[in-house]
Amino acid sequence: MKAVAFLQRRQGDDASDAIRRLVRRGLESELSELYGRGEISLRHAADLLSLTVRECLELFALRGVSGNVTMAQAFEAHSVAECLVD
Repeated sequence: MKAVAFLQRRQGDDASDAIRRLVRRGLESELSELYGRGEISLRHAADLLSLTVRECLELFALRGVSGNVTMAQAFEAHSVAECLVD
């Protein structure tokens, strides 16, 4: 619990706020790794983090995790979408 005490002093929070922040950061880290490996969708990660898809993508980008969709997949999805519109 030294980390919690350290964060309390550093941020001026109580223990529960420090613990919540640690849990949140751990969840963000774990989900960004899962997303980066393609084991979880962006929408699912955003839902678990209570973020919009865009906010989640920006968070992952800040953590150095790029999208897990290849250019070929993006082009294929675009082609399918065009067929659905026609």
